[in-house]
Amino acid sequence: MGKEDYLKRRLQSILVKKGLVTTQKQGRQLITHKHVTVNGHVLNSPSHLTTLEEEQSVALNIALPIEKKKLTKEEVELLEEIKTDAEIANKTAEKE
Repeated sequence: MGKEDYLKRRLQSILVKKGLVTTQKQGRQLITHKHVTVNGHVLNSPSHLTTLEEEQSVALNIALPIEKKKLTKEEVELLEEIKTDAEIANKTAEKE
């Protein structure tokens, strides 16, 4: 294996090759922040030499936080009205 071949087998290079990231730097950052899995295991080493078998199982594991919003009184009333309308529509459909 030549020097160029080793560089192509690095985990950060595999991410670019698979199209999961657009740049080596972006791949490196995602790897060091533990957002990349290989065979279901989280890796944080961009220099990990990936085998051909492992290449198939390289994946991103990014979970974005979901912001929980408290509903206003008006929103709660609107949802209850929609629920009531849906129940009425279901009962009407059952009778037909």
